[in-house]
Amino acid sequence: AGFAIGFMVGGFMAAILAGFVGQIANLLLFGIVAALSMLGFLIVTDRRYHSELVQAGTKQSKTTSKPLWQLLAKRFVLVIVLYQMLSAMASQLLDFMMLDQAAARFTDSQSLATFMGNYRLALNLVDILFLSLFAGLLFVRFGLKFGLAANPVVDGIILILEIIVLFAFGASSGLFFWLVMSAFIVDITLTDGTTRGSINTAYQALPASDRVTVQTGVEGIGVPIAHGLIGILLLVFSAIDGLSIIHIIYFTLFITVLWAIFGFSTYRHYATSLMQAIRRRALDSAEISLDDSSSLGLVERLFESENLLEVRLALDMLEDAAVETLDNDLIKLVGNSSETIQAEVLSRIEKRKIQAALPGVRHCLVSAANPTTVASSLRALCALEETEVVDEILPYMDDTDPEVRLGATVGLLKYGGIPGILAAANRLSPLESSDDPTDRLFLAKVIGEVEVKNFYQPLLSLLADPDIEVRQAAVLSAGKIQHPKAIPSIINNLDNVSTRSAAMSALVSYDQVILPFVQQSLEGEGGYSPQITEMLVRASGQIKSDEARELLIQYVTHPDNDVRYHVLVALSQTGYQAEGNERIRVEEQLKVELKNGANILAARQDIVEDESTVPVRRALLDELDRLRQRVYFLLSFLYDSASLIRASEQLEARTASERALALETLEVMLSGSHKSLVFPFIDPKLSDTQQREKLSKIFGIPSYESDERLIEILANRNSKWQRPWIRACAAYALGKMGINKAVDVVELALETTDVSLRETAAWALFELAPDRYRSHEYKLRNDPALQINRLAVALSKRSK
Repeated sequence: AGFAIGFMVGGFMAAILAGFVGQIANLLLFGIVAALSMLGFLIVTDRRYHSELVQAGTKQSKTTSKPLWQLLAKRFVLVIVLYQMLSAMASQLLDFMMLDQAAARFTDSQSLATFMGNYRLALNLVDILFLSLFAGLLFVRFGLKFGLAANPVVDGIILILEIIVLFAFGASSGLFFWLVMSAFIVDITLTDGTTRGSINTAYQALPASDRVTVQTGVEGIGVPIAHGLIGILLLVFSAIDGLSIIHIIYFTLFITVLWAIFGFSTYRHYATSLMQAIRRRALDSAEISLDDSSSLGLVERLFESENLLEVRLALDMLEDAAVETLDNDLIKLVGNSSETIQAEVLSRIEKRKIQAALPGVRHCLVSAANPTTVASSLRALCALEETEVVDEILPYMDDTDPEVRLGATVGLLKYGGIPGILAAANRLSPLESSDDPTDRLFLAKVIGEVEVKNFYQPLLSLLADPDIEVRQAAVLSAGKIQHPKAIPSIINNLDNVSTRSAAMSALVSYDQVILPFVQQSLEGEGGYSPQITEMLVRASGQIKSDEARELLIQYVTHPDNDVRYHVLVALSQTGYQAEGNERIRVEEQLKVELKNGANILAARQDIVEDESTVPVRRALLDELDRLRQRVYFLLSFLYDSASLIRASEQLEARTASERALALETLEVMLSGSHKSLVFPFIDPKLSDTQQREKLSKIFGIPSYESDERLIEILANRNSKWQRPWIRACAAYALGKMGINKAVDVVELALETTDVSLRETAAWALFELAPDRYRSHEYKLRNDPALQINRLAVALSKRSK
């Protein structure tokens, strides 16, 4: 309204002032005053609200926007740009025709200025009235499709009328003149009342990080280009004899037809993009407002879908936005033809206890054939009627379908009061000790669905049940009731691949209650294996609380490489940044990691490259990659995390330009002391020899002969070589190369707990010293883990 009123006041003043200032050019003085006043308002606004403006301007987006030229590859972005460009071109052409006809009818500047002032007054008065009285009603009633198409369609109709009148009465007729004048008024009015609001709504379907880039590109580049193209076109028209206003009308009509086509295309892509964005959960509550009728309509349209996921998504959106009509929507949906959708709706009616839905719930109970829908109906009925329906629900506890029995039992336990609990408990008590795993499975599911902490005791035995399916259900239920005494039993289920995923999810749901157990495992207490410790650390990283962060930072120096890696990953997930004394700890560990890296590089240089050493050299290279990842995480705690992780990923890229950009980023970001430590280790341009030379000057890593280095790796006297696979590869190389002085070290490796290392050491001992191998042969033959070793030894004997 302010925009339109400003135009109206300016037009009104221009008409009045034109009679007093003499020459029309003197109106520029008033234009200067208006411009300076605008500047003054800007300065005052900045001074009064500087803190708010700075805060809004420095707010960081979660994701970085792509440049406009890359976004144009998205069809939705392209149609928005073309729609706005065609809108600008049509408006510019209509403006030209209006000015052309005004200049032809009013030959002196005084009368022309007076007419234009009154014309602008009328234009903006119509604009304001339309905005105030009709635009909102039309937009709400007919939606975004109307908003995008109304302007080009109405403009096109007026242009067709102009062509008819032009042929019937000629260009000098008053009717043609007023049609041209009306066309521009209609265009400006609809631009303000429908087009601008519609295109701003269309931007909502773009990711938040891209929205500003696209809108700025459209208004700052696309629209000026459109104006420039029309300017060139009009110059060409004026230079060609025989072309008149009829040709401009034809061309403008062609533009409006294209404009209308892209209007419908924009709407179609908007609907698709918004649906996709909602399904991906790409829009949060700050990015889309369901108070907007168009967006609300699109979400509610999902109710027409037969896809459960889409209906569930729409209900979630309405619930998150606290839309008042949600209860009524659920009452309508309970009569949906899809029983799976009915079951979803019934579960929400149960949670919200919508009393008005009772008739629909009862209808579902008697008409549904799907056991899931029947079970959901029973639970909803219990939630709405409570103790009044205990006797009605009891027969369903004897139903042949376990899902129906589950719904009835849970409904009575949750909502049936003391009568319901007593009735259900009598049926449940014998199930814990039942020999039938389906009974124990049923009990585990009931406990999880009821979600009462005091029902945890039966879960302790079910969490160790010999039946995997029972244990899976028990783990899920333990995650729902969240009783601390169930945590040790949940942790035990991390060892089994079938229950591991459910156990991880359950542990994360306990939030910081699991942190004492994480600390216990990191301290080496409780008898947890390194693999269990790693999973517990990963779970704590997903908690992302201050308590989890404070716990994890204590273990950035954990002696186990793999556990330490998972500690660093978990810290990164919590958004950790080192401060104060914690920076010292991180920097010390960074030096330790880099020194270990220098030792790995030295080992690769020491070991001669031949067929027998290929596995150990490759294993060392893999270890170097793992160590490099730990270095990047440590650096990310000292510098901007997102920039550093992105640079580390670019260093692994294939293209030289990306790697160069990553190095340049790190060059600018890292301090001088860190650069001297890190760059010899990460610079892809340096060869292994150059990296070793630079790092040896810093850390003083000694050199070994090839066989001595292999023996040093296998012996692992200072625990530098933790990964058993590297030591197994070293044992293989020693046996393959026939290094007899390694016999003692190989023999000691037979005592290791790792199967692959023990097996390879046995093979190497047979190759180097068959007599000493025979002294261990009886023990090795009876080791069930060494089946492959016996085959390898047999093949060696045969080949010899």
